[in-house]
Amino acid sequence: VSRQSVSKWESAKNYPSLDILIAMSDLFGISLEHLIKGDARFKKVILEGNYRESNRVPSIVDFLYDFWWLFFPVAGFLVWSIHSFMG
Repeated sequence: VSRQSVSKWESAKNYPSLDILIAMSDLFGISLEHLIKGDARFKKVILEGNYRESNRVPSIVDFLYDFWWLFFPVAGFLVWSIHSFMG
């Protein structure tokens, strides 16, 4: 694979072919699924065809989408703090 090809992949101007993905999967010892679908945001970009959006800076909405589960421990801590300080 040439440096130019990798540069195009990194800048979202092009993506590797299936045979190259298989070779990369073997080289790095990971499954094709993890190689392709490993990142939820990248999967969304590919499925929606918004290749130019893949280089944008993540927003607070992206953070909340990825870390929604943090709501529960933070909410529990806040409830505990309020109860311990108020009585």
